[in-house]
Amino acid sequence: FVSLRYFNVFGLRQDPSSPYSGVISIFCDRIAKGLAPTIYGDGLQSRDFIHVNDVVRANLIAMEHPQAQGKSFNVGRGIATSLLEIFNLLNDLTSEQLQPIHKPSRSGDIRHSLADIEALKSLGWSPTVNIREGLAELLQLKKEICLRK
Repeated sequence: FVSLRYFNVFGLRQDPSSPYSGVISIFCDRIAKGLAPTIYGDGLQSRDFIHVNDVVRANLIAMEHPQAQGKSFNVGRGIATSLLEIFNLLNDLTSEQLQPIHKPSRSGDIRHSLADIEALKSLGWSPTVNIREGLAELLQLKKEICLRK
């Protein structure tokens, strides 16, 4: 067995209406509709966002590498990004000038979440998709899908 702990995965086909949807999916959906997303708290809370392509590669390495057997691995980028940074990148990539709607912090929300990815890196894996590239790809793919409909 191998245990993988995924941090905040993002990419195409995340349903923004799902109760399990990530913040990036929700933000993209709102901004694409010209609507400001809601940020609970000051927006400085941070998460370790990782693109689905990097997650797939982590799965394959963990499945195939003989030294992975019986171990647990964090799957993230090892880089914290605030919700305001995500919002600002999306605004920039879409040329929008939206302002987020701030609401009070939600009880129980974790302020900062960051993966220690050294164990996975020891198997030869490292993340390759940075946040800006991943968001740009996501927005482009969503646009292409909408044009086909």
